[in-house]
Amino acid sequence: MTQKKTKNRHKKPKNGVTFEDEVKEILDKEHHISKPQLKTYLLKVHKGELGYSEKTIDRKLSQMKKEDLPRLGYDDYEKYGIIEKNKKVVIYVSEKYKKLKEDLDKIFEYIKSDDPVAQKLAFEEIRRHDGEYFFDPEQLDILASRLDSKDNEFVNSLVDTLCEYILGRDTEPSNKDKLLEILRNLLNKCNIGSFEYPNLRRHVLWLLAHYKDSTVIDQLKRDAEKLEDPTNIVAEYCNEYVAPLIEEHLFELFDLQIKLRQEGKEKASQFISQIKDYACDPKNKLRALERNTSLYERIEKLREERT
Repeated sequence: MTQKKTKNRHKKPKNGVTFEDEVKEILDKEHHISKPQLKTYLLKVHKGELGYSEKTIDRKLSQMKKEDLPRLGYDDYEKYGIIEKNKKVVIYVSEKYKKLKEDLDKIFEYIKSDDPVAQKLAFEEIRRHDGEYFFDPEQLDILASRLDSKDNEFVNSLVDTLCEYILGRDTEPSNKDKLLEILRNLLNKCNIGSFEYPNLRRHVLWLLAHYKDSTVIDQLKRDAEKLEDPTNIVAEYCNEYVAPLIEEHLFELFDLQIKLRQEGKEKASQFISQIKDYACDPKNKLRALERNTSLYERIEKLREERT
C-alpha cells in the first residue's frame, strides 16, 4: 500500500520560487498592495496553473506568517500615500518599505529642528524618495512653517512640494489659517525680479487662489497700477486656480480698468482684460499659458492618478 503524500504549502514549484517568496517579491517591488490587487495579479500570472485558484490563493495568504505579510491599519493609509475609502479592504506592505518609512520619519524630525542646514538636508533626503514617502497634513504644516527660510532654493522647493500635495494629491496642511498667513507674507517678499526662481511667485499665487484668498486680487491690482508693463506677467494670473477668483471680483476689476484708462495706463488696462478673457473662456483649460511650468504637468499627473 502506497503512503499518501502530505501537502506541503512550502514546496517549491518547478521555477524554484515558493508562493511565499513570490508574494514577498511582489511586495518589495510594489511597496504595498491591496489583497484584491494581489489576487488578480497572481491569477493572471499563473492562469491555468495548479495551486493558483482564487480559493487556494486565499488559503495560502491566510497561512502566511504575519511578519512575512504585514498589514496596514486604515489610519496608516494616508501616511503611505494610499487613497482607499473602504476600510474593509486589506492592504499588505513590505517589511523593507516599512523600514524605509521609519528611517525617513526619523529624518523628518530634523526639519523640525532650528538648524537650517539640517532642515534643508533632511528635506532633500526625503524628496530623493519621492513616490515612496508621503507627507501627512501635520508634516505639511511643518514644511509650511519653513517658508520663512532665507534660503531661496529651499523655499522654492517647499512651495513646489506644497503645490504637488494641495493641488495634485488633494492632501492639505491641517492648519489652513496659518498656511495662508505664511503664504501672504511670502508673496510680499516675492517682488518681480528679486528672486532667481521666476516661478516661485506664480506658485504662491496658485496656492492662495486655491483657497480663494482675496490677497491674489490685491496683488493683481498692485501689479496693474505699479508695473510699467504688467502684460509681461499675465501668465501668472491666467490659470485654472486664479480664474474662479477673477470671476468673483469682476465688477471690482471693471472699476479698476476704468480708472486705469482714465489715467492713460493702456497696458495696465490691457493686462486686466487679458486675465478676464482667460477667466471667462470656457475652453481655458486647453490653453497653453497655464502649462508653462513642469510643476503644472506634475500636478496634472497626480490628479490623473487619483481618479
